Order: sequence, then structure tokens, then C-alpha cells
Amino acid sequence: MKCLLPFVLALLVIFSGGCVPATIGSGDGAGVGVFSHITRDVQATYNVSMETAWPATLKAMEALDLRVESEHIDALGGGLAVKRANGTDIKINLKPLHESSTRIRVRVGRIGNKTKSILIHDAIRNALSI
Repeated sequence: MKCLLPFVLALLVIFSGGCVPATIGSGDGAGVGVFSHITRDVQATYNVSMETAWPATLKAMEALDLRVESEHIDALGGGLAVKRANGTDIKINLKPLHESSTRIRVRVGRIGNKTKSILIHDAIRNALSI
């Protein structure tokens, strides 16, 4: 039994990795998002429709002086491929959860930059005026 305990503990450590909650906002606790250590993106759910979230996301990119290289949107969701001035790639995906709720995922760079992803979420929140 003593030999089995280290093995079980090792399995628990391996499989307990995943998402760690991260507060997304300007320090006032507005909105809670999740940073995924696996996909290296920050996702947050906004209580707005896709029709409201999409233009707000584009407005946020403009406010941050980020260049939108490509965009796609359909009934199932949308996405943006964005570049920073230094050439860093940014991927933004929007998915409608229902009529008045949209999930937005942001990944900055290849390995994901949590801090910069949160700043983009802040800009989206500002564009939504929430």
C-alpha cells in the first residue's frame, strides 16, 4: 500500500493541471476570466449578444492600435487574427453561448501572454462600457 501512495499522488499532480482563475479587469473585480495553462489563452464570458460583442472587439483593437489581419464571422462564432506593431500574433475567438452571452478567448503570442491577454479583455470591456 505504501508503494501505491506515491504513484497515486503523482497521477493527481499530473492530471490536476489545467485552468487557474484569473481576475480580468482594471482591479475593481469586474468580470472573472480563466487563464488556461494548456491552451495559453484567457477567456471571459460577457453578458452581451454576439452582435454586440463583435463590433466592440473590433473597436477595442482600434483603440489599442492593433492591426486586424483577417476576420471571420458566421452563425457559430467569429475570430480575428491580429498583429501587434512588433509582429506578435494575437488570436481572438468569439463564441455565442446564447442570445445574450458571448465567450471571448484571447491568446497573445505563440506561448500565450496572460498579462497582455488581460489588457485586451480590459479594452473589450471598455468598448462594451461595462
